[in-house]
Amino acid sequence: MEQDNYMMVLRSEFHNTNTESKLTAFLTKYKNDVRVDGKPYLYCGIMQMANYTMNPYKKLDYFNKGKQALETHISKYPQQIDARYVRALIQSKAPKILNYYQNIQADISFIKKNIQESDVDEKSKSTMLYQIGLIK
Repeated sequence: MEQDNYMMVLRSEFHNTNTESKLTAFLTKYKNDVRVDGKPYLYCGIMQMANYTMNPYKKLDYFNKGKQALETHISKYPQQIDARYVRALIQSKAPKILNYYQNIQADISFIKKNIQESDVDEKSKSTMLYQIGLIK
């Protein structure tokens, strides 16, 4: 699958992970095949698994594993739109008690400034801007 099409499909599938079975299928599909640009979506998916367990220790474990991987990825690839987008999404929805909200405004500003010149397809650009509240 060519890179642009690969990312378009991955982004679309990511935004359709609204049940445990869909999220599990997404993680299974991409865990060994995801390219560098797509890894943030995998890390976000790991964090989202916390929504589907009742065990508080397991919830925190899923969240922390995904968070650590995402932050490491962003430190290596700070200019990657998808990584900053995923972090803005997670931080805007994470419970405040997790203390993971410090980068929301910086990430949104980065996306707003850089998305039009990025190689993100037009449909995904619209979805990203809508999801982070930059378009209605």
